[in-house]
Amino acid sequence: MPAVDRLSIVAHDRFQEIINEANRPESLIHLQALVLSPEDLDQKTKTVVSQSRLDTMLGIKPSGISGDTSAGIEEAKAFSNPEERVAQVTRDVIRNLESQPRKLPSVTYLTIPEIRAEVIREVRERYRPAQLVLEGIAEQPDIAAVVAKTSELVIQQTIDIPHLVVPKGEVQSGFKPFVVGPGHPQLPPSEALWIQYLRTGVAETVGLGKGNRGNTP
Repeated sequence: MPAVDRLSIVAHDRFQEIINEANRPESLIHLQALVLSPEDLDQKTKTVVSQSRLDTMLGIKPSGISGDTSAGIEEAKAFSNPEERVAQVTRDVIRNLESQPRKLPSVTYLTIPEIRAEVIREVRERYRPAQLVLEGIAEQPDIAAVVAKTSELVIQQTIDIPHLVVPKGEVQSGFKPFVVGPGHPQLPPSEALWIQYLRTGVAETVGLGKGNRGNTP
């Protein structure tokens, strides 16, 4: 596909060498000129705000949307009103739990009954309908069912970042103290750095703050 196999080079420190390579018949790089017409220059750009598929499925609107911006690729919504509002509250509650790795080390823990019950309890406390309705007149969303479905979507659309693993048993690697400076038993002064050139073996100090360069021992 030309749109995929195309490399646009605007500037490069070896630009002419790239052009010469592209002009060779057997080169894998082929030079193609792009001529912009006045109509192309008059086209207005449009900002696309990207967000996760999960947020789009839950009906969460990205911030900063205006007449010159769009939310990118549309996804089919997983809920309808008023369940969508419950799903969004559930997402906020799960985000709060994700910041507590001791309680929720992985999103798969959302299937544990105790964790699920805590999420449902928190959602019931936070949920407020978009407009006040009289109880018994308007249909109330099934919060437990919405929490269960939202949790499944979070699990499906989330890649867990693995936690650091601390090795157990005998440690065979680590850091040991050492002396800096060729032929000097003490550390160099705090305001100087030691430099030793690999080509000549000559060592020198570079002063920090006082400008005393080239002080070869």
